[in-house]
Parts: sequence; structure tokens; C-alpha cells
Amino acid sequence: MRGFDIAKTLAGDDHSGIFLHSTVWDILQNKRIAVKDMLNHKNFYVEAQALIVATGAVPFMPTFENDDVPGVYTAAVVQKMMNAEFTLLGKNILTVGAGNIGYLTSYQLMQAGAKVKAILEAMPHEGGFPVQANRIRRLGIPIYTSHMLLKAIPNLDRTGITGAVVCECENFKPIPGTEKVIDGIDVINICTGLIPDNQLLTKGQYTFGKRCAGVGDAVRIGEGTTAVLRGKQAAYEIAQELGVRFNYNDYLQISKEYIDSQQHPIRIKEESPRPTPERQAQRPFVRLDCLYGFACNPCSFACPQKAITKSSTSVTPEIDYEKCTGCMQCVSHCPGLAIFGYDTRKQNLFLPVEYEVEVGAEVWLVMITGRNKAKVSLRKY
Repeated sequence: MRGFDIAKTLAGDDHSGIFLHSTVWDILQNKRIAVKDMLNHKNFYVEAQALIVATGAVPFMPTFENDDVPGVYTAAVVQKMMNAEFTLLGKNILTVGAGNIGYLTSYQLMQAGAKVKAILEAMPHEGGFPVQANRIRRLGIPIYTSHMLLKAIPNLDRTGITGAVVCECENFKPIPGTEKVIDGIDVINICTGLIPDNQLLTKGQYTFGKRCAGVGDAVRIGEGTTAVLRGKQAAYEIAQELGVRFNYNDYLQISKEYIDSQQHPIRIKEESPRPTPERQAQRPFVRLDCLYGFACNPCSFACPQKAITKSSTSVTPEIDYEKCTGCMQCVSHCPGLAIFGYDTRKQNLFLPVEYEVEVGAEVWLVMITGRNKAKVSLRKY
């Protein structure tokens, strides 16, 4: 589920008090919020007792030669055009930045029909969550670490790009003599990080004091789960300032989960757990290629038998194979495509199909090393 779908779900049927196509352009004295209706070009004001700022973040844009040529876009632009305008800005993409944003946009571009030629990362190791990196590897997209972008190669009339000059680097400095050209691209997708958009938050805190709270990327760059938890925590804090009574233990529990969700993924397990041979022979089951603990739990919500649980955001999911019926709901709900289903009785393997494939098509199962493992025929489940 994408962010705007989540917003529609949370909003429900009653949209009173929700102002779409509106931008807050200032926070005035006496706690008035100045808003502009961008659709009707009218200004209006909202008086408030408290303020929560969730303005997100703005992209960090590195500088390189020809960085202003059409065809060079930040991930925010690429995602908006795909998700909101249903438009691909190009068909052959070079992504810069091997973090979660780089992985996510590259995956979405492949889903939309584009080809991602490569992902560049200046650091000597990949960033982001391993489960996201594994999803990219399964699509066969090469990830070049210790590489940086030097130049975008424009076409003759500078209305687009045809390639890029990249090189090896160390400590974010290019290594002379290692330059090479990646040609045949028409978009450079810049995914080099985000900066909190906290200008309104700073002014809000000055005007509202303790009755102003920031949440999500406006405070600290993180994952969606972290933003949701911080939002709940901020709601309790505002309620306390307004004199609203609540169970303080609930606030402490949310605060603990929020702190845990900010931890960098830590490897918890060496290999994916599996059921006993006796259980495997009884009915279908799933295995989770989720070895790192981080803030992600759609699988536990998707399981109708409550067989998948997480005790906190910093641990890996646990499966109770006695409760698991092999319904495969978690396979399709995992955002990292890290859950695989098995039915050893019928020799069936249930995979999260990453883009449209015809039923009956023959495909190869490829190991992480790149070696072909087996040739199979796809069936719809």
C-alpha cells in the first residue's frame, strides 16, 4: 500500500477539516496559520491551540557537470510522475545512491516498464535495508559501490541525456584514470539522501512552544513505521499540554517502540528458520528471508491465523508453524518480497511475482550467486 492510499484509508468518509490543494505559507503571531488554496488561489487562516508539523523532507542534490540538463531528476520527481501522473520520465535509468530510496524507486521503475541499467554508490558498501537490496539483486540490477557520478552526457540540443561518466572513488573523491561511460540512458535518478524540511517546525515551536511537535522526516529521516510511531507519541504529548487525560503507560509503550524503530538494521539470525520435516509433510508453509531486525511488520498484520508475530520493531518476525496454515497471505503482503511459500507434497513453490508474467511461462530460478537453479512453469495461485 502506497502512502497516498494509507492517507485515504485513515481519512475515512468524513473529510471535514481536511484541506486538499492547500499550502501553509506562514505561521503568524496569536497562533494563526496562514494557508493558500492553490486550486482557487485564495488565502485563508486557521486558528489553532496546538500544531503538529509533518512536512517531510527535501532531496539532497549533489553537484556534477550538466546536472541541470533535462533527464536529471531527483527521486521525488521520478516517484511523483509515476505514482500521481502515471508517467515514466524515461525508459533506461541510471540510479545514483544505493540506499532505501534508490532501491525503492529502481524497483518501482522496473515495475512500470523501465530498465534500470545500474545503481551507483559512493560508499564502499551498500546502504539501506538488506531486504531491499536483495529485492534489487533478484531483478538482476548491478550495484556498483565506491563509484560516483562525474558528468551527465547531454544530447546535441541539450534537451535530454544519452549517457553518464562515472568513476571509482575513495572518501567521496574521484580516483583519476578510473573513468568510464555508461551509455544508452535517458534518465539519471538521483537518490542521494534527504534533508528535513523543518522551516515551519522551527517557526511553529517559536509560536506555539510545547504545543508544537514535529513528526516523521520533518524531524529525522527514517522509515514510515518510525513516522507513524512518532505521530502517536506526539499526539500524547499534545494531549498532555491540552490537559487531556490518557493512560501514561500507553505513552511509554509507544515511546519505546519509537526508539526501537530508529535502530539501524542488526542481523539477528544466520539463516531463515524452517519447520520440522514432519510439519513440512503435513501442509504448506512459508519461510522468511528476513534476517535483520528493523521497523517492518506487514506480514504479522496479513496473517489471518496470527502465526507471525514481532515482539518489537527491532527484532525479526517469528513463525508459529503449528498455527500457520500455508494460506500465503504474507507472501503477497511483504514489501521486501522476502517471504516464500512451499508445499513439499505437490512440489510447489510460491513466489512473490515482481512484474506481470503470463501463466504457463517458463522461468529460471536463479541463486543469489547468479547460477541457474531450476527451470519451472508458472501457475496462478
